[in-house]
Amino acid sequence: MSNYQYAAGVIRSLEARLLSQNDVERMVDAPDLETAFRVFYDTDYADNLTDVQPEQFRKALDEDLQQAKDLLLNLIGDNEDLRNFLFVKNDIRNIKLLFKAKFLGQDLSKLQEDLGIGTAENLYKYIIDEDASVSIPKLLKTIIDQAKEDLADKEKDPYYIDTYFDEVYFQTASQAAKNLNNDYIKKLFSLQHKSNTLKFFVRAKLLNKDVSFVKDFLPSKYLSAYEQDLDEALRSISWHGALEKPVEEFINDKDLSKFEKNLEDAELEFVKKAIFIAAGPELIVAYFYGKRNAIRNVRLIMTGKMNKVPAEKIKTRVREIYKS
Repeated sequence: MSNYQYAAGVIRSLEARLLSQNDVERMVDAPDLETAFRVFYDTDYADNLTDVQPEQFRKALDEDLQQAKDLLLNLIGDNEDLRNFLFVKNDIRNIKLLFKAKFLGQDLSKLQEDLGIGTAENLYKYIIDEDASVSIPKLLKTIIDQAKEDLADKEKDPYYIDTYFDEVYFQTASQAAKNLNNDYIKKLFSLQHKSNTLKFFVRAKLLNKDVSFVKDFLPSKYLSAYEQDLDEALRSISWHGALEKPVEEFINDKDLSKFEKNLEDAELEFVKKAIFIAAGPELIVAYFYGKRNAIRNVRLIMTGKMNKVPAEKIKTRVREIYKS
């Protein structure tokens, strides 16, 4: 039995307990936080609910995601490209927070999460304390050292820092996807990159960013349309496949949060195609995305319940569900 066949058996059993559409509806329609919390006991979060009160739901989610990461790393084994494709995004998010903290004089370390290939603590020591003796993966050290050089003479604009590290992530993920040479992963990466570029383009236009600000991050077809007004610019670019409908809806309603939700839903619709694959890295990738999507939805729903947001409004914010 191959490693991927073994992984497929493990993941198929785990998928059975992922948050389902029915679970989401029960949580959203629950009359209060406590009732919504009880839905957890029918899902794969149940193991993390000992002595956890409804108001502490984030603790259960954090522990669950950490367990999922540890399990997937075990299934991945020594496949560094698959590991990087899935988890380096979190490291780069942590690095981005620490660069913002260093440049802007803010303590953002509490926002870090230990879900990458390096530890949040050692990244903090390397960037904030400038302690070169700490142990961090070579890939992350290269990213940090290059960022120090690239950002040294730049205006310390938080939005520029966000955009810079988003691009670093996509360069890293692109190399990992190329090395993996898996059609599903390459197509997923392509959709993610196109979606992120589109979001950046729209946000930059809405913020009235000058073309000099965006020229390092946009491909030529976007740059050639950038001086036009937003609707005209979006119409002048050819859209195909998953991005076409979100763009059309945004042109019609100008609802940015709905637009970004639609792009995320389009990504998950592609991820779901792994359901029809018997074995391979696709199943590991899809399960991770399905798990992350479920946790994002639970956070959204439970936060809404804590703040007494009406159920109908919560429903408009919930993302596509991996498990039907």
